[in-house]
Amino acid sequence: MSTTHGPICTEVSTIGDLLIRAAARQPARDVIVLPDCRITYAELVDGAYDVARSLSALGIRPGENIGMFMPNSLEFVKAFFGITLLGCVVVPLNVRHKAAELGYIIANARLSAIMTSALDTEYVNLPEVLADALPSLQGASGDGRDRLSLPEAPDLRHIVNMGGKSPPAFLDAAPFAQLAESVSLEIIEQARRQVRLRDT
Repeated sequence: MSTTHGPICTEVSTIGDLLIRAAARQPARDVIVLPDCRITYAELVDGAYDVARSLSALGIRPGENIGMFMPNSLEFVKAFFGITLLGCVVVPLNVRHKAAELGYIIANARLSAIMTSALDTEYVNLPEVLADALPSLQGASGDGRDRLSLPEAPDLRHIVNMGGKSPPAFLDAAPFAQLAESVSLEIIEQARRQVRLRDT
């Protein structure tokens, strides 16, 4: 017995290229609709490129591991695609992890940066959990632009807060967004084009 479900698409692509292709085909179409906001493909591409440019301005380079410790939101999606456009590896961190679990993963995943959010979530204060997971973070100071130096996570250089008020040593969303202005779109395009399907 044979059934027909339409043509089989054998074309494969990187995650970043999938977004670029969809935006080229339907830029004004909604890609995400939430109860309080919506975003088109074109807006998502712009937001993702801005995240990639800001990460690049912080010194993040293709191939580095970037943790995502965020609730489901538009910021999460922009950060996810921004990380992939830069050619970095997205490392999802479960927002229900306990501090000890989170600290172990951060130390062993060799994260260069963590994207998080201090926006109200149902049950969890994510920056507070990060501070519990990384005890040296509690004594850190600064506005998040300077490189972190944490003995328990020696590879971790930055923690970016994509929403809400940041504790010390976290980089707030507004100054993070401003960093994008210092990196040209061409640098991100070059990084995106160098990502291969076999890459992590």
